[in-house]
Amino acid sequence: PLFLFGDETSFATAAALKATPDGLSGVRCVFEVEDEAEARRVLDELGVTRRTLVVRQASDAHFSALERTLTEALTPRTRCVFTGKASSIQRLYKLARRLGASGRQLTSLAYWAPGRKGFSGMQR
Repeated sequence: PLFLFGDETSFATAAALKATPDGLSGVRCVFEVEDEAEARRVLDELGVTRRTLVVRQASDAHFSALERTLTEALTPRTRCVFTGKASSIQRLYKLARRLGASGRQLTSLAYWAPGRKGFSGMQR
């Protein structure tokens, strides 16, 4: 099983997974989004229909829902790929570790952070 977390910048990652031989079989996509209707429209066009959308809220009030989805999805076999906003990745990565996920189960790739430029790529 694979847990893919991201935001609007991560939609292409989900579409790439869909294009693999197994498609999104065994993949749980969870996206933190600004506009649910627009996100739904874009993901439908990309064919990413197996997904959970969580709308961003002030003061990160939406994180309880994100944390719940990760907690429900995490098993000793689940691989997690965290993409998108650096601070969101960091928060979910730390939760996964507290829940017992090994470093080998977790991959993160920050695509952006407020006020930052030039991310260098994948981190393990």
